[in-house]
Amino acid sequence: MKMQFKKNMNTQPQTDIKRKNSKIFKTISASLLIITCLFVSLPTQGQSQPSRIGIEQPGYILDMAFYYYFADDYVRAIEYFKKYIEIKGDQEVPLRFLGKMALERDYLDDAIEYLERAAKVAPKSEETLYYLGRAYLSDDQTQKGVQTLEQLHELSPGDISTLYILVQVYNQLNDTRKEMIYYRKLSGALKGRGGFNPLLYKSFIRLAIYHNQRKEYADALHYYKEIHQMNPRDFKAAFILGQLYKANGRYAEAAEIHEPLVKIQPNNIQLLHSLVDTLFILNSVKTNYYFSLYKNSTNRMDTLYRAIGEQAKGNNEKALALFKRATRKNKNKLSLQVGLLRSTPMTNLKEKKQAAFMSLYFAQQIQAYPLAIKFASTLNKLLDHESSQTNFKQKFFYATVNEENYSKEANDLAYHYIEFYTYHGSTNEMVRRPKAALSYYLQALKYIGKLESWLEAAKNTDKIDEPSYLKKIDDLKYRKSALLIACGWLTVYDYKESQFDSEKLLLKAKEIDPEDARAYYFLGILYHNEADKNNNNKAGYEKSEQYLLEAQKAFIVASKNNTAPSVIYFHLGVVSEKLGKFEETEKYLLKAIEMDPFNPGYLNFLGYTYSQHNVKLDQAYKYVKTALEEDPVNEAFLDTLGWILFQMKKYEEALGHLLFAKSLADDRDFDDSVISFHIAETYYMLENYPMAKIYYQQTLDTIDASSEPLDEVYLKERINKIKSMYNKKGN
Repeated sequence: MKMQFKKNMNTQPQTDIKRKNSKIFKTISASLLIITCLFVSLPTQGQSQPSRIGIEQPGYILDMAFYYYFADDYVRAIEYFKKYIEIKGDQEVPLRFLGKMALERDYLDDAIEYLERAAKVAPKSEETLYYLGRAYLSDDQTQKGVQTLEQLHELSPGDISTLYILVQVYNQLNDTRKEMIYYRKLSGALKGRGGFNPLLYKSFIRLAIYHNQRKEYADALHYYKEIHQMNPRDFKAAFILGQLYKANGRYAEAAEIHEPLVKIQPNNIQLLHSLVDTLFILNSVKTNYYFSLYKNSTNRMDTLYRAIGEQAKGNNEKALALFKRATRKNKNKLSLQVGLLRSTPMTNLKEKKQAAFMSLYFAQQIQAYPLAIKFASTLNKLLDHESSQTNFKQKFFYATVNEENYSKEANDLAYHYIEFYTYHGSTNEMVRRPKAALSYYLQALKYIGKLESWLEAAKNTDKIDEPSYLKKIDDLKYRKSALLIACGWLTVYDYKESQFDSEKLLLKAKEIDPEDARAYYFLGILYHNEADKNNNNKAGYEKSEQYLLEAQKAFIVASKNNTAPSVIYFHLGVVSEKLGKFEETEKYLLKAIEMDPFNPGYLNFLGYTYSQHNVKLDQAYKYVKTALEEDPVNEAFLDTLGWILFQMKKYEEALGHLLFAKSLADDRDFDDSVISFHIAETYYMLENYPMAKIYYQQTLDTIDASSEPLDEVYLKERINKIKSMYNKKGN
């Protein structure tokens, strides 16, 4: 594909002054060279003319080459640069200037020839790589151009000109993913500079739009917040930011962003429409005021908003009729269900309860957890009110369980309590209240157990026939298994104070529903965690592997495409690595990557595994670079990259990445002695023994925080060896 590089690409963004050859700079440089020539090369009065030998000296020739270059006399500059190369052979600087002049004059073949020779002499010259990359792109050698510029990016990650060109190249290649990767890097390089930066602003806008279109609302929200901070008066960006807050369930923040916008555009119907909806859901006293503005700005108002207006004025009867009419069009709207909940009287408890359930459900779906907790509280009061009217709890739990005492109404109310406790437990789990979540899940299990007894007593009677009984029992079986798994999952991780036994809960779930792959999967994770805690216990890893293989089989049986989720293969790869099964590890991780090719965790783990075995380092490097494209400031990924470069014997490059990883870990108050160990080993290979000793000691001091086993004896031997080296020098 033709790149149209020179016509369409601005290779010098306004924010970057590097490599600008302005007339002023050239004039000053030429003047300095003229003065130098006058004092050094040209004869003074009474002196003889410079000898032919002096004129043919390489230094004089190079001075004249630069003199003519900065005087814009390219013909003579080229003549002298070539003459210098004839005498001295290929050198990077004159070849680069020859290539640069050829590029500026659009002699692309000559430019590429000179710049390739320069790159051969000095493969890490940033200037040469920059101009060579541009020359390739101008000559439609896109792949070479990209490779060269990405090589330059490796050497100088923060170079804005390079990043900007790569953004434009990938834009023209329609490779949106790579374009956004470099926009992310560009924004990182530009952020923190003083003043308003148009290129940074553009980067944030492109990234925000990209993530919003992909419905990656959390990422889109992040970039729209950046845009809003840079320019609070950008109406469109602020409006979208408020909408994204709503999409992420953050209604109070949405109102905080949208309200000031009304002062800017008081008759913006779309803005007022959204703000009224937000404030109504929040039950704000401001709803009526903004509804009035909305009403005065539009000639056409749908039924839902007419209902909101009536309820805001306190006309619940009219509001209810309108809300019910609005359900014919779309029931799946939070504000509609909230309106029904508020306007339905207690005399119609069934419908009010249904609206409470739906409000809770929709709030949970959009992660509006504070609202979900409020709706759950309302629902609980409604259920308890209904229970008290019929003395339900007393009869359900303490009456004799028989056919005579069974009632459909009690059966339905028990189901409602089960759903309430399940939903509310889930909400509490999401807001990191594990004890509360467990208590609600266990309450749901308590109701299920009792309801099973009632159904058993009433089966094959006129109260419940066989098919209905079996259907209800199957449903309760599924709910019980799911709740046991949820309880087990909660207790697997960071809820150590819980008295519940994760393994027993998960095994019980497995017994209830042997085909539920989740129980096997969580048991696999449980045993893996326990093995990690118990000094890498081999039997624990073997048990983990067994359950993960069972999970794989169960998922395959249940799936339509004859495969398990990628995360199963990933965990099988991880546990295989713990068991020292390299071939199995590689097989599973490659399968996971095949299914999810840009998952940074998968890519990093396989890359690190290769580095630990010192095999396939080129492939490992590619995997980890891709992982860093997805998450460029992840200390674990940077540590992996550093260790791969270490294994490649590129110690200086390795050290930069490892020190960056350490700084990121320190910023998070995260101690992982593996990073310190890798830094120590790198300093040792660079023969910087004092720094190596510091990091070996740091590794030893924090060895308990290591993410993988480290050899304490080896560390002490290294420290003692360095000490003895310096003791000998001292003697």
